[in-house]
Amino acid sequence: MKLSKQTLDVLRNFSAINANILIKKGSKLSTLAVAKNIMAEVTVTEKFDKEVGIFNLPELLGIIQMMGDPEIKLEDKFMTLSEGDSKLRYVYADSSILTYPTKDIKMPSEDITFNIDSTQLMQIQKAAAALGVQDVAVVGNGKKLVIQVTDKKNGDGNQYTIDLAAETDKTFTVFFKIENFKHIPDDYEVTISTKNISKFVGKTLGATYYVAVEQDSEWS
Repeated sequence: MKLSKQTLDVLRNFSAINANILIKKGSKLSTLAVAKNIMAEVTVTEKFDKEVGIFNLPELLGIIQMMGDPEIKLEDKFMTLSEGDSKLRYVYADSSILTYPTKDIKMPSEDITFNIDSTQLMQIQKAAAALGVQDVAVVGNGKKLVIQVTDKKNGDGNQYTIDLAAETDKTFTVFFKIENFKHIPDDYEVTISTKNISKFVGKTLGATYYVAVEQDSEWS
């Protein structure tokens, strides 16, 4: 088995959420942040015939990059990576020391829905870095939806706003932490529940991210 570029990109993205991962049998990859405030899942083209526990995913990805495009064989307790006349054994981690999803998440309600594209997501990240702020707010004023990059502790401070070109008859301010925006680049359909959870579904890769909403969000 060889890992496609798309799958490697997904694994790199997941490694930013959690440095370890449990790959279960099949084609579905998933990860859960240690703080349990982000869960992500995606179906890939490869099919894994063994359960694979990786304690240090960035390390494994570095090894794969070093070797180039290795053939990977999954054994019971380790994987073998082969490239030309080189071979490397990489031992699995026991699942008991890993943080991983143990059940699926079902959205408790779908109170806000909108679309956001990859360019807007990139703008949010850049604006937060440029302004030195940590908060992202999805705001509805009873007419339209906007996203604000802001410091919620300083309402009169610098603020970057994106008009989402979406309408709403509700009034709310939903807060996220910018550090939880770890989505792989894509256009997303977003659903937010008043139960303080959100769901981002990628339109191209199909990657799904469940991201916690901050407790001080305001709902009318």
